[in-house]
Amino acid sequence: MLVNCNSDLPVYILGTGAAANEINQWMLDEGLNESILLSHTEFASIKPGSQCILGFNDVLTRKKWLNQLSDYQIIWLTYVHPSAVITGDLRAGAGCVIGPTTVLGWNVLLGKFCSTCDGVNIGHNTELKNNIFLGPGTVIGGSSTIGCDVSIGMCSAIKDHVSVCNNVELLMSSVVTKDITVPDRYYGNRRVVQ
Repeated sequence: MLVNCNSDLPVYILGTGAAANEINQWMLDEGLNESILLSHTEFASIKPGSQCILGFNDVLTRKKWLNQLSDYQIIWLTYVHPSAVITGDLRAGAGCVIGPTTVLGWNVLLGKFCSTCDGVNIGHNTELKNNIFLGPGTVIGGSSTIGCDVSIGMCSAIKDHVSVCNNVELLMSSVVTKDITVPDRYYGNRRVVQ
């Protein structure tokens, strides 16, 4: 399902890698709008008022392109996979991609450009700020807050009532049981020592 989409206009998926192709396939499976994949060298050809979806998952890459495209007057669409389960109303900012079998508990708030992979489960009363990637199998307990520009690797778990600050990368299978207040990379339950 595309949210706030004009079905008379094409949808541009920005990117040509695995994430972009996966989103394109989901849309084809649903029989949705014509979609056109654009490589980064073609982004400059986007006209004002074009309907777009970000087709890459790397948080830093997304941040870079969002800054460069900020003056393009793009209409950022949100895509929700038909197998996603949303308790209550969808509360998502522009440019979100909610992947297959994602479960959003009651009163979950997604900021702009949040992206979930297969099997993500987000507990009730949780807020995700802007530009967040959640890898497959990520679980976030209720009443948690995740800051901006956060990447959470597959099969990671965040305990309920926990806050994660901006600019954090949680590597695969991380377990977060207390607040993260220092921007950095984390693995397991500790900071990655560089």
